Amino acid sequence: MATTHELTYSEVPDRRCFTIGEAAKLANTKPHIVRYWEKEIPALIKAERRNGRRYYTREQVLTLQKISRLLGNGITLSGIGKQLGAPRLPKNKNAWLRRELEKVLSIL
Repeated sequence: MATTHELTYSEVPDRRCFTIGEAAKLANTKPHIVRYWEKEIPALIKAERRNGRRYYTREQVLTLQKISRLLGNGITLSGIGKQLGAPRLPKNKNAWLRRELEKVLSIL
């Protein structure tokens, strides 16, 4: 579902936050796809309220739209995560975290 027109900051409605449905619609995708992206791309940080609903800023909506466009151009989620500047954590996060902590302890 790649978009043909990339939104600019001024084209996103001037609101403080957007629900996941509104953000997904602006990014030309579906809410369940956005939830999946949140799991796969660490740079995509969601904001949540007390009631557990997801809310997104204008910048995050633009990031979602960029992800949608890049996927439409054939770039993988892993590649997009690298482009957005966030390293992708390994599948076994506990083992990775343990190794990192052991490195820190060896330095101390």
